Amino acid sequence: MSVLTPPAPACITADIEPTGSYARRAYHWEPAGPGRGRLTLTVWKSGRPGSAETAVYEVEETHERDPRGRVFLLNKNPDDPAADTYECFVAADPRLSRCSCTGGNCGAATDKHTDALSDIIRRKGL
Repeated sequence: MSVLTPPAPACITADIEPTGSYARRAYHWEPAGPGRGRLTLTVWKSGRPGSAETAVYEVEETHERDPRGRVFLLNKNPDDPAADTYECFVAADPRLSRCSCTGGNCGAATDKHTDALSDIIRRKGL
């Protein structure tokens, strides 16, 4: 009798919906185990061709219990121990999702971190 090993989750590369500030937003997800992985986000500012900005985050789910959604820690620039860490709450209802980053704290209608994580969850990558 053989034991079947489930396949490892695949990497995901996708665009997420643009905003008024960003003409294009895209991500690449590399899973590293259940609730963990590396997220590379690239955004292009509206009206500024060639304005691509890329950031890399180590992602880890905190497993805090919340019936409305899931909580993740994103460590920006994982190679720098002094880098910022953001807490992202990804809700089933996107209007309830929140992030502790600058954009998330200024009341923006959408956030690139929670939008990317939500899309990864929807695609069964997390």
